[in-house]
Amino acid sequence: MIIVNQERTKIINFERITEITASGKKILVGDDIFIPKGEEIATYKTEERAKEVLQEITEKICEGSN
Repeated sequence: MIIVNQERTKIINFERITEITASGKKILVGDDIFIPKGEEIATYKTEERAKEVLQEITEKICEGSN
């Protein structure tokens, strides 16, 4: 699965990603080698919206594994 960042300037390949985090109003992705501290891929107006988007990403990942 791939995802495009909010600014549409970067494509992230989720095969390498080990962590997706909602941190405050931000969504961060990380792996164990190149981005261990996490990289911001999106910022939302509220923390609640960031959590909703994280849930949407989770649902899409689960759909792809069926």
